[in-house]
Amino acid sequence: MTSGLIFSLLLSAASIAALTRALTEEMRFEEMSPGQGWRGYVEQDGYRVEVFVKRDKKQVQFMLPDLSIPEEVCKKAVKRLAAKLYSTISEKELSLDNITIVGPSYSFCHYCLEPVSQILFRCKRCSGLYCSRHRFPEEHNCPGGEVTRIKIKQERKEKKEEQEPSRRILLRQAPCG
Repeated sequence: MTSGLIFSLLLSAASIAALTRALTEEMRFEEMSPGQGWRGYVEQDGYRVEVFVKRDKKQVQFMLPDLSIPEEVCKKAVKRLAAKLYSTISEKELSLDNITIVGPSYSFCHYCLEPVSQILFRCKRCSGLYCSRHRFPEEHNCPGGEVTRIKIKQERKEKKEEQEPSRRILLRQAPCG
């Protein structure tokens, strides 16, 4: 159990082989557990940041156990590592500006108010956050009706015509102890 910072990255499209190749060959991390865990170091702002990478179902966790390194340095290191990992696996470049770190926070479904530890779904009609059981509008008595649905479709169409969509990823900082 680590006592530093933990970040999670959803990377469901990555196979174990692609993840292993990216971490061991491209980033020179050491494989600790075949297909499940790696350890390496990232240089950031004059610090040598130790990083443990763990694959857990459809997400990748970055664990930084050294509490002597400032949190902002750790966040920069994880953003760089996530961008490199994403770029290596997907073969598409990703700007650090397109990576957002959120948390730590305990999230909850806006309908049933139950804590959600993994993924919340944002409703396109009302912008609420919901658990997997209440993610569909008809399951959370969505106040956004047909007019909202038509407006969203029109906005998407206009936005798509204006610009090429950019790729973004989201890292979630998890509480640890």
